[in-house]
Amino acid sequence: QELSLAAFEKLGLNPQKFVAAAATTKPEFAPVDLLAESAQSAWRVETSRPGAVRSLSEGFGIQGFGRYPVEMMLHQYDNMDNLDDPYGVVLYPRSDWNGAFQQDSSKEMFGGFLADNIQAEHLLRAYECEGPVDTAKHLIRANHKYGERQKIEYALVGGHANKNSIHQGDDTEPFTKQNVKFGEGFARGMKEFFVPHPTFIFNSCSVGAEDAIGSMFSEIHDTEVFAADKPSSLDRLGAALGEEGRMVFDVHHVELGGALTRHYEGRTEEVIRKEEEWKKELAELF
Repeated sequence: QELSLAAFEKLGLNPQKFVAAAATTKPEFAPVDLLAESAQSAWRVETSRPGAVRSLSEGFGIQGFGRYPVEMMLHQYDNMDNLDDPYGVVLYPRSDWNGAFQQDSSKEMFGGFLADNIQAEHLLRAYECEGPVDTAKHLIRANHKYGERQKIEYALVGGHANKNSIHQGDDTEPFTKQNVKFGEGFARGMKEFFVPHPTFIFNSCSVGAEDAIGSMFSEIHDTEVFAADKPSSLDRLGAALGEEGRMVFDVHHVELGGALTRHYEGRTEEVIRKEEEWKKELAELF
């Protein structure tokens, strides 16, 4: 640990922030030294691009450098001032109690996904978040810098979850159904920061169940949603350029305990019809 702390200090960063991030994972779920792995990855990034680690940490909240391929971090740094290319975001949690977001399989998935984005001339920007307020701050800054020319086309959202909420920090409030349904700031951000009918891919347990937060989010905010209907994690994530220059996605979650990837298409004609029927029934009651 002393070597890892010294590495972050030499990079001009506060090592305690990285210690705190690694410490959110319980020891029994950490087969490797997560702090050391993060320090090694950060050092490789810094060796290739002096100043990159500080820029990524301060500008995007990245502290778990061991979660991502070095190539992904380098590509993100090289394109920090690219205002013209379309892009998507990764919104990953700062807290990770079981180490789910630092598996080798996750880094392999990101490597392939980055290649798909480069092939499609899209950018991929990762942020690490501690809850709804921190996520909003990141998206506001992104919109301030990139939003005049490019709105966010898709988001890969990670967090430990159940059907009703998604947690990204140990000591912060989660995203809930109430945020999705009644949050005025949430609704305003969806319209201001994202393209119309954006895609959201959830790497979170049970978010895709029929009565869960994912389906509600899709219907209320007209978003395409991919999410697992039971406890699971992403197994495969691919992308290609579709019609009108928008990305199309191949999403598959681990079929653990019968979990399946659910696909919700937003405000379809069926959704709108059900809403109209509900409003009619409500009017008859009152």
